[in-house]
Amino acid sequence: MSNQKRLAYKAAFKLEVIKFAKEHGNRAAERHFGPPPTEKMIREWRKQEDQLTKLGKNKHNLRKPTAKWSELEVEVKEWITSHRQNGISVSTKMIINEAKRIAVEKGIQDFTGSPSWCYRFMKRSGFSIYQNLPRQPWIPSRFCKFPQAAGQRDIQGRYLILCCLQSSLLLPTSGSTLLQMNL
Repeated sequence: MSNQKRLAYKAAFKLEVIKFAKEHGNRAAERHFGPPPTEKMIREWRKQEDQLTKLGKNKHNLRKPTAKWSELEVEVKEWITSHRQNGISVSTKMIINEAKRIAVEKGIQDFTGSPSWCYRFMKRSGFSIYQNLPRQPWIPSRFCKFPQAAGQRDIQGRYLILCCLQSSLLLPTSGSTLLQMNL
């Protein structure tokens, strides 16, 4: 086994070597740029030239796989963004169900919609599961005693809702439980 350490080369360097190799040849490029980029490496880089030009200049490799169902993922991405813009949180189960529905609609046979697909899709698309969405008040403002106070927050950032249904002040304590104070 060789004691030589493996090196990673950026796309800009690879393109520079390819340009030199086109003019002078692979072996000349190996001699010019040093022994670590060997002739075999330069041959491989020349085969990947189209992909390297599309790649960012500071990227090192071409490891990122493309999506198998890109049309499906575009529609799921639009669905997620529209729901999040409307203040609706989206779970992974909801994403999988919507993706399966779209796959049936488009006639895609081999799509299973597994949780691992969902996590990879979210990583590819830049989504996170724990999106901090603004909370909506539990009771619509038309039921509130003081509509201007509907949705106001207290010191801890929790919503205060003045409700005229029972003439009481509802304070959220934790999760879905409410503390009721009579007025």
